[in-house]
Amino acid sequence: MRKILLLITLLFAGSIHSQDLLMQNGTFNQCSGVFYDSGGASGNYGDNENYVITICPDNPGDYVQLDFTQFSIQF
Repeated sequence: MRKILLLITLLFAGSIHSQDLLMQNGTFNQCSGVFYDSGGASGNYGDNENYVITICPDNPGDYVQLDFTQFSIQF
């Protein structure tokens, strides 16, 4: 029985997807997601882009957590 419950849990966990967020002007109202530059997951960002995004929690006293899996800058 435990093995069946573990298998079902793993199947559901593997099918959960988060929202992709592309860098752009505007406001996002999501609790989680994957944040990309304007090129998305596989493209490059455009020349001379200059965007600012502010990330803040919905409730005062809450916090925001960002986990960077890849970070690259260009000089």
